[in-house]
Amino acid sequence: MIALLVFLIFSGSMFLYNTSKIAILNSDFRIEKWAQKNIMPSKWVGVLIMIISLLITLQIFGSVAGIFIWLILVMIILGLVILMSPLKIFNYLHVIGFLLLLLTLELSFI
Repeated sequence: MIALLVFLIFSGSMFLYNTSKIAILNSDFRIEKWAQKNIMPSKWVGVLIMIISLLITLQIFGSVAGIFIWLILVMIILGLVILMSPLKIFNYLHVIGFLLLLLTLELSFI
């Protein structure tokens, strides 16, 4: 479930990052182009994904620990998105590969 949380937070932050008017935006994928053209629906989708990830975190870890873990995950992932996205270091194939690696590690140690 942690891998799912990381992916949801990353997806929500990418939606919110692509609605920025100041940031250097990439238009490599269809979803990024859609997010850059439709700013208000993209903001709503990004916030909705972030709220869903918060609710899942609260369900798994409880109220105080869930909020704390969610805030730490959000800070780490947003920092990586803001630093790495303008440099075009990662794309969605890297994210999917990282998600699959996290899922296999998570499922093999449970």
